[in-house]
Amino acid sequence: IAAATAVSAPAFAQPYAGAQGRPGPHAPHMQGGHRMGGHGPAQAGIEHMRGLNLTEAQRDQIFNIRHAAAPDTRQAMKDAGEARKALRELTRADTFDEAKAKAAADREGAAIAKVALLRAKTQSQIHAVLTPEQRQQLEQRRSARPAPAAASPQAKSAS
Repeated sequence: IAAATAVSAPAFAQPYAGAQGRPGPHAPHMQGGHRMGGHGPAQAGIEHMRGLNLTEAQRDQIFNIRHAAAPDTRQAMKDAGEARKALRELTRADTFDEAKAKAAADREGAAIAKVALLRAKTQSQIHAVLTPEQRQQLEQRRSARPAPAAASPQAKSAS
């Protein structure tokens, strides 16, 4: 047992890793055990850009776009997490203060909306960097992807 523990302990000390042992895209966006609004602009679109034969200049531009958006996204995600925490604490209070809960929920919603807007803006800026051929490749990939389970007819008929 001691040998097994000694061998397995280093595995638990490793940071979260996604596919192929690289740091997972969710790790920097985890807060309180929940993913905050999906991939932030700094991470958005990493996987679907592979195979587009981007030039060095395009890669640099895309990096700069994502890098510039990261601080605002991080702050909005922190704001959403703080509002969510405040709302959770209000639900555990002896008396429920609806006005405070509404204010916390509104703050969380605004922060999540800001993340979505930043993501859309970043993706638009990245799209502008691509050539028409690269855009067409991306569109072909999008149309070839299966629909999300929640939007599929089977999921709707099951509910």
